[in-house]
Amino acid sequence: MRLLSETESQGLPVEYAVVGIGLVAAAAVHYLLSVSLFVTGLLVCVLFLVGVIAFVPGVWPTLYRTTGVSVGAWLLAAAVAAGGIALSYWIGDPRPFCDSALSRRGCFTTYGWASAVYLASAFGVAIAAGHLDRYRRLRNASVVPAAEVDDGPVAVEGNLVPAGEPVAGPVSDEPTVWYRSAVERATLFEGHREIDHDVGGGEFYVEDGSGRLLVLPERLDDHDVADLARSHTDSDGERRRREWSYEPNDVVTVVGVGRSVSRAAYPEPIVVGLEEPVIVGLGTLSELRNWAATRVLVGAAFALVGGGGSLLVMVLAA
Repeated sequence: MRLLSETESQGLPVEYAVVGIGLVAAAAVHYLLSVSLFVTGLLVCVLFLVGVIAFVPGVWPTLYRTTGVSVGAWLLAAAVAAGGIALSYWIGDPRPFCDSALSRRGCFTTYGWASAVYLASAFGVAIAAGHLDRYRRLRNASVVPAAEVDDGPVAVEGNLVPAGEPVAGPVSDEPTVWYRSAVERATLFEGHREIDHDVGGGEFYVEDGSGRLLVLPERLDDHDVADLARSHTDSDGERRRREWSYEPNDVVTVVGVGRSVSRAAYPEPIVVGLEEPVIVGLGTLSELRNWAATRVLVGAAFALVGGGGSLLVMVLAA
C-alpha cells in the first residue's frame, strides 16, 4: 500500500476548505442571481455536494462503495428532483417559508415541508436505479454446473479455489484468495471517508465438482464486494482499516457473462471465464437476487410513496 500524502498523514481536514468554498458560493449565488431564497439554497446545496465529491479525496469511492449508485443514477435522481420543483413553480407561486422571521424554529410552510420530503425521496430514485442493473443480471442468470457453462449470463455455485498461493488479509491476517482493504479517516460529519486502498491476491476459480470457472478479480465491483464478501474492521482513533475478502473454500455463487478462455494461458480443464462485471457472493443465487431486489423495491417505494405524495402536496400548495 502506498504511503499517505503529507496532508493526509497530518490529518488536515480538507472538509474545512470545502465548507469555506461553499459559503462563498452561497453568497455569490444569493447576490448574483434573481431567484428565491429557496431556489438559492438548493443551488448552493448542489454546488456544495459537487465540490465535496470533486475535491475532497476519497469521498466518491466511499459514496459509491456504500450506496452502489453510479454517476448516471445520481444524475437521474437530480433530474427528478429538479423536475418536481420546477413543475410546482410552473403551476403556481410556492411559498416555502413562513412570513415571520426566518430565524424562528419551524418556519416552513406546508409547501416547504413537502418539498423537503420530495427532495429526500430522490435518494430512493438513485438507489432503485443504481441497483436495477444488478438485479437484471442476477435475474437473467441461472445456476448450471461449471462443465456446462457456455457464452451468456450464467451463475455457478461452488467453492473458491485460488489460482496461486493464498495471501494474508491485512486486517484479518487470515489466508485469502483475494481482498480489498481501505484506510478510512473520520470526517466532520461523524462518518468516515476512504483515503487509501489496496488489493491483494489474484485470479481464482469456482469449483463445483464438474469443473472450474475462472474469475478475474479486477472485474469485481467495490460496492458488491463490500456487501457480499467477508468484512473485517480495525479501528485506531480517528482512523480505521477495513478489509473485504474471500477465503479458500468459501461457498459462493458467482454471476457473470461466460466467455471462452485461452487454453494456452489456462491449460487446466477450465470451461470458460466470466466477462465483467462479475458478482461473487457468500450465498445462493436466490439470496443474491433478494439482496438486489430489496434495494430496488425499497428505493422505488420510497420514491413513489414519499416522492409522489409530497409532489401532490407541493402542487396543491403552490
